Amino acid sequence: MSSKKLFPNSEAAPEGSVGRHGNQRTLGISITLSGLAAMVSFVALLFMVRELASIREQQTAFMREIRDQQTAFMGEIRDQQTAFMREIRDQQTAFMREIRDQQTAFMGEIRDQQTAFMGEIRDQQTAFMREIRDQQTAFMREIRDQQTAFMREIRDQQMTIQTDLQGLKDQVLQMQLRQENKAKDKVTTQATTTPAPIDTDCAAYKAAGHSSSGVYTLGSPLSGVTVYCDMDTAGGGWTVIQRRLDGSVPFNKNWEEYKHGFGNKNGEYWLGNENIHRLTAQKDYSLRIDMMDWSFLTRYAECDTFRVSGELDQYRLTVSGYSGTAGDSMAGAHSLSGLRFSTVDRDNDAHPSLHCCETYGLGGWWYRACSDFALNGRYLGNCGNSCGVGQGVMWNTWTGQKYSLKSVSMKIRPG
Repeated sequence: MSSKKLFPNSEAAPEGSVGRHGNQRTLGISITLSGLAAMVSFVALLFMVRELASIREQQTAFMREIRDQQTAFMGEIRDQQTAFMREIRDQQTAFMREIRDQQTAFMGEIRDQQTAFMGEIRDQQTAFMREIRDQQTAFMREIRDQQTAFMREIRDQQMTIQTDLQGLKDQVLQMQLRQENKAKDKVTTQATTTPAPIDTDCAAYKAAGHSSSGVYTLGSPLSGVTVYCDMDTAGGGWTVIQRRLDGSVPFNKNWEEYKHGFGNKNGEYWLGNENIHRLTAQKDYSLRIDMMDWSFLTRYAECDTFRVSGELDQYRLTVSGYSGTAGDSMAGAHSLSGLRFSTVDRDNDAHPSLHCCETYGLGGWWYRACSDFALNGRYLGNCGNSCGVGQGVMWNTWTGQKYSLKSVSMKIRPG
């Protein structure tokens, strides 16, 4: 390097001094450069310090912004979480409500099914109990029917025995009478008043000492007519004019059959309107009616006055003076007194439009209205209170119009 360039405004250094001064210059330059470098380094350091401070401020601001954003974000997250949890709770509440509603509906359905099932069980139980009762009723009816048949057989045998005994007694009595009459004929021929026949009716037989119930043959005015005499009931001496026991004899007969009578004197029969008229025309008679229902309970009715007129007057009935336990179906508010006799072929009843016998297939009777009462109605058996209205063997004031009696007998005795 030349000195000219290093010191342009100076004179050229002496040749000899160039080396020494050149090293000094170099040293100064180096020192200057080192100072400059140090200054630059210091300035750079200051700049870096400022930059670092700026960066720290920016970093602080950034971190503050980050924290604010984070805080805002976390608040938003919390709000969303709160909203989400609220929504979850609402959905849970709605779900639980739906579950409860479904559970309530299911339990209601279960209760309804249980109620229906219990109702079905009760219905089946009721039907079963009804069937048991029906079977029991049928069994009891069969037992009663067998008992009735047995009792009927016993009564028939008893009646047969009583009839045989009575026949023997009558034979003995007739022999005694014939012997007495022969003895009297031998003792005297003087005219005497003939005593009244002892066989005018059952009361005469009773008065003559006959005490056994059974079939007897009557004298005048019904000479030769047989009747059943009740010697046991209420002092005995009753002439039975009608009897129903078992339905073995139909009672829906015509006028002529009721006029002359029909049936079996040891069982069911009607004595005959003409015979009843001839008996009740000779003296005053009272009437007794004995009844039995299907529970074997008994009732009776008595009338102080009983009389039947002749055929020309259609066998008109006169009856009055009720007493007894069956209730007054004959002489009271529904009195038969004054009514004429009707049969299936002879309409004399008091009904304004119906022929009672023909319409309901009933037996002959003194009808006011068809359903008042009738002892010659159809024998319907043990039908309880479900029989046809007014169609059975009926006594209205005791068992009503829908009940048919088991047995009944009408009997008369001098009043």
